[in-house]
Amino acid sequence: MKPNRRSIIKLLSLLLYFQAAIVFLPAVCARFFGEKDCFTAFAHSSFILLAAALILTLIVHLIKKKKREISIHKEYMFFVIGWLLMIFLSVMPYVLYKPDYSAADGWFEAASAWTTTNAHAIDLINMPRSFLLWKSIMNWLGGLFVVLCSVSVFPMLGMVERNTMRDEIRDIEEDRPQTSLAHTLHITAAAYSALTVLELVLLIPSGMGGFYSLLNTFSSVSTSGVLIGSYSGLPVHISLYAKVILTLFTLLSSINFIIYYFIGARQWKYAFRKHEVRFYLTAIVIAGFFIGILLMINGTEHDLLHAFGNALQTTISFSSTSGYIFTDINLWPETCRLILLICMIVGGCSFSTSSGIRLSRVLIGLQLIRRGIYLRLHPRSVKAVIVRENTVSARRASSVTVYILLYFMIMVISMIVLGIDNQDMETTICTAVSSITNNGSCFGKMISGDFSIYSVFGRIYSSLVMIFGRLEILPILMLFSKSFWFSPKPQRIIH
Repeated sequence: MKPNRRSIIKLLSLLLYFQAAIVFLPAVCARFFGEKDCFTAFAHSSFILLAAALILTLIVHLIKKKKREISIHKEYMFFVIGWLLMIFLSVMPYVLYKPDYSAADGWFEAASAWTTTNAHAIDLINMPRSFLLWKSIMNWLGGLFVVLCSVSVFPMLGMVERNTMRDEIRDIEEDRPQTSLAHTLHITAAAYSALTVLELVLLIPSGMGGFYSLLNTFSSVSTSGVLIGSYSGLPVHISLYAKVILTLFTLLSSINFIIYYFIGARQWKYAFRKHEVRFYLTAIVIAGFFIGILLMINGTEHDLLHAFGNALQTTISFSSTSGYIFTDINLWPETCRLILLICMIVGGCSFSTSSGIRLSRVLIGLQLIRRGIYLRLHPRSVKAVIVRENTVSARRASSVTVYILLYFMIMVISMIVLGIDNQDMETTICTAVSSITNNGSCFGKMISGDFSIYSVFGRIYSSLVMIFGRLEILPILMLFSKSFWFSPKPQRIIH
């Protein structure tokens, strides 16, 4: 596969233009709040990025245009280059800031933000408001990129059934219109933006002020959940109304975005017929109810409404991998915490901003176990893997099996590697799990998502695990496969 130099340079220039534009937003914020050093850091970053983009644009015009077929390999390579480049470029303001944020801390903050992980290495209490805005912008864009990639790049790489979202949309329409990839992306982006605007409108009257309402809208819609909570230390009043809104929109962002297509088309009966979403919501209610009962029996909570409210909110937080924590879960019974740990590993729905293994894969995995038991009892029978009355292809079933095995393998390896920092076992295990699930916060010392307790090596390793978890593991590993780069007949992408 011969890379098209012109295409790569053009991609880099577009990313630099985009990065220069979004970096300018916190520069305006810094100017408004009188943060001179922050304004200098962001303004210089924007200028450097813009200058580099202009130079690359000139180079693009000097290179002769060649017509070449775009392969899946090349498009995915562009995607990975773009994703990692955005993270690297996001470090620049931290490095240029005069009070000296280290490059390692800047990388961790950028990686955790773009992967929508509730984690930080720099003290949020002392972080300037312009940098809080910068982090929340990265959170929001990271969530948008993830949900867009889940309906475009990942299906092309075999991560989910090809064109699943578009096929499901066509199946419920009588005239079966040809839903293009561009239309699907438009639907997804529109739903994501609509959720953002609606939550911001509802959060402004909560008493936390317009600025922090904006920050927390960005972080909750993207299921990042990093900027507010009982342990953030930020000067924000968190009313019951604000907690309800944040929890609600975190939940809405963790369900399959195909639901919002049906809602927008006023196809209500199809919107609530999605098997994965119904199973997800039912599991949250059951887990929250069971945790609430345990809190009452154990005496941790004495008020029934308060117990079930905290249980449901925390269950949603861990299931959506947002990591919002409004109560001290370290005081909860071990059974409750184990349930939350399972919720975090399972994660949310496919085609959403949440992370984890994803419920769709878990459902297929359970059906594979059921099929294995049946075939053991009836070795001569033929039994397909069926989810929601649909047969799962052998390729899809194999992909799910490999993914789940890799997921737990990386999780165990991460526990061993992070153990080098000699933290207690609970903290080490929670760090590994919260990194790969992109939850960030967990139990013990990790309740606040503060990774500053780790060495530079520990923070960089954790950030890499976050990237693995966010990009679904397999696409990253494909880059190290010889057949990926030297396939004799690369498959063409058909839009």
